[in-house]
Amino acid sequence: MSNRKAKNITYKDFLTSDLLENEGISSLKLKIPEFQRNYVWKNDNIIEFFNSIEDNEPGYYSGSIVIVANEDGSSGRDKIVDGQQRLVTLSFISKAIYDSVSNDEMKEDIKKILFQGQNLKIIFQREGLQSIYEKVIRGEVFDEKTLNKSQKKLLTGFNIIKKEISEIDDLESFFNKLELLEFVVIKCPDDNDAYQLFEGLNSTGLSLSAIELTKNSILGFVKKEDQTKLVEINQKWEAMEKSFEMENPVFFSKFIRHHWFFEGGYVSNSRLFKEIKEKKIINMTTVGKYINELVEDSRVYLNFRLSNLNKRDFNEHMDDRVYQKIPIIINHFGLLKLDQIYSVLFALYKQGKFTERYFLRDSYFNHIEGLWAFIFLVNHSKISPSSFERKFASLCKDIGELQYSEFKIRMKDFFKDLHNIVLSVDKKDFSKKMSESLNNNESGSGLIRYLLREYLLSTGGGEDPDQTTEHIIPKSNFSNWSNINNPDAVKGFVEKLGNLTLLNKTLNESIEDKAFAYKNENGYAKSSFVLNNKLFDDWGDKFNSEDPKVAIVERGMKISEIIYDLYIGKIEALSK
Repeated sequence: MSNRKAKNITYKDFLTSDLLENEGISSLKLKIPEFQRNYVWKNDNIIEFFNSIEDNEPGYYSGSIVIVANEDGSSGRDKIVDGQQRLVTLSFISKAIYDSVSNDEMKEDIKKILFQGQNLKIIFQREGLQSIYEKVIRGEVFDEKTLNKSQKKLLTGFNIIKKEISEIDDLESFFNKLELLEFVVIKCPDDNDAYQLFEGLNSTGLSLSAIELTKNSILGFVKKEDQTKLVEINQKWEAMEKSFEMENPVFFSKFIRHHWFFEGGYVSNSRLFKEIKEKKIINMTTVGKYINELVEDSRVYLNFRLSNLNKRDFNEHMDDRVYQKIPIIINHFGLLKLDQIYSVLFALYKQGKFTERYFLRDSYFNHIEGLWAFIFLVNHSKISPSSFERKFASLCKDIGELQYSEFKIRMKDFFKDLHNIVLSVDKKDFSKKMSESLNNNESGSGLIRYLLREYLLSTGGGEDPDQTTEHIIPKSNFSNWSNINNPDAVKGFVEKLGNLTLLNKTLNESIEDKAFAYKNENGYAKSSFVLNNKLFDDWGDKFNSEDPKVAIVERGMKISEIIYDLYIGKIEALSK
């Protein structure tokens, strides 16, 4: 049984109370491990955290902190595993208050939070960070020009806090809120217990800490086995981590896990570190190879997330007409915010690099299109991502080692599984959710244009060149629509899917805000899209009725039903 301890405790008691008073939870001295992340909070993170203290009552709960108990008795320091950003920020707040008040009693209380005797309560084991952090907390003079980027980040954080503190009218009340800020502190007896803790947690808020455990374990191993490689491997990891932090730090934890799908199949967030530790942190060869693979693949994965790939990333000989469609779909994946898809996109990319002719075939685009159809269907349904994530991981495992003939069989079986899943999507529920959720101003006009084009091409025939989005009922000028008695009631519907179509730019400009009949004769009837030619005959009466909102809703449902049938068909075709 674990000797792990946990307790709800105030910020003040955590750093100042006797161990016996708080069941061994207090930490009078703390250290931030050498290979822990730098202080990376952005201005918005700092201000949001600061405001959460100011805007709430004393006793506000501010999350969990995970620490590992020291092994050196009274002389040792507990190790911060999760909570570094908050604890460092709180020490900056404490220091800024100390510099701003004259109340001796308050100053004494703050000293107890910041210092244990003459020593700082919190130290960085990374020397460069410790030197500037200590100078800030002690109020010592230093030359800002000599600071590196990581040191400047600490100083910037403190300067932001100083500005916020200068605008507080009642510092005594604010300090009271600070002291009574509450955390759930979890103290583990050793690193192994901390690893087990993360295995048992299913919290997105702790996912980055699991990555920190991986980093610390790798670099700690390298430091022990071959210190000459430490700087090189540390630099590779930090450069990779920084590239994600510049965009979205959460992408990094997703990447490490999705990369593991490609290597070892499905693994839960909670077991990821254990898998990596057991299979990669074995000797210097396995560690070095793993780091190099991560560095090489991280750029491509991040570019998938940012829709920032170019033709050279695939194959320079890829047909331009095929390639031009790929970034459009990949960009749309990002709008749906279903992270699981990136594991498969990444795996297919790896297969393409192993068998480059895959990128030259229509099958690559067809697979991407089929994945889009699947993700779009499940995104507008009640299907949980957990129901297909394991199938995604199974597809990914060792895919880069398959011969093309084997790969084709695996893809066919994969789409059979996806087809079985989407058959459970209720058509009416999907259509209702799709038509209600898509709004030209909110969903992304590119996504709606893409879906409208799919709909308009579903009957075959030609398509308009130079397409633009056309609003059937005008966006604001209803002077030619005498049937609209309550313009305010209609305005909320004009950007909905059911009120939109695609039309040649010249035709669109010629009909502008005219009445429906005029638009039909001078625009829709001249369109190359067959469904535009039929628009007035099919929907004229309803759009010209006293309540044209009904037409927008019903047409939106109809478009969604056609997309449903179309996408089910695309997935089924790939399963045969």
